[in-house]
Amino acid sequence: GVERIGGDDIGVGGGETDLLRRRGAPVQGINVSESAVERERFFNRRSELWWQLREWIRDEGELPNDRKLVEDLTAPKFSYTGKGQIKVESKDEMKKRLGRSSDYADSLMLALAAGYDGRIETWEIETGGSLLPSVSRMP
Repeated sequence: GVERIGGDDIGVGGGETDLLRRRGAPVQGINVSESAVERERFFNRRSELWWQLREWIRDEGELPNDRKLVEDLTAPKFSYTGKGQIKVESKDEMKKRLGRSSDYADSLMLALAAGYDGRIETWEIETGGSLLPSVSRMP
């Protein structure tokens, strides 16, 4: 079964993680706007988590053959701040450029942040009128 679900814990996602918790799901809320753990290297937690996702894919990740996931994963651009920190473009900047949200890649990023370390299995979960595009199953 599911050991842990990584969920966006800010904005609309905060309501979703609260709802899943009330239903007894093992949700770990993750706030991507927080400071990075490695503050000297990354601009914010979002940048740090996207970079960790990048490294996981490069080093060991096995991805399903999912066109939307691949599009999402290849979409973000990054730059360096004046302090030399890695900064991944904001979700709003990506939405403007892509014309949609990167929900599939965000779900994978949040699953990794919650401690996922195995095979990806995705499915959709209905939550009070909205739909989470994918939730990664924990081994």
